[in-house]
Amino acid sequence: MGGLWSFIGESGNRERLTWIGGGIAAVVAALWAAFVYFHPAAKPEGGGAQIETSCGSVAVNGPVTGATITAGAPANCEAKPK
Repeated sequence: MGGLWSFIGESGNRERLTWIGGGIAAVVAALWAAFVYFHPAAKPEGGGAQIETSCGSVAVNGPVTGATITAGAPANCEAKPK
């Protein structure tokens, strides 16, 4: 263990280790960015979740902006109000 500390204790060795560590970190970050770019996450098949509504309810799948949603109870709804 003493040999390691004497190696790190020298100023020139610390500078070389800093450059080598920084270079390794840059290469790993670049490889990760390339992997994420060329292998994107798999998208679910079938267009996402299936949503069902009944008796005047409203359902939305995904973000909605600038829309007005008006819901009223249909005349032939079989659900009983609470």
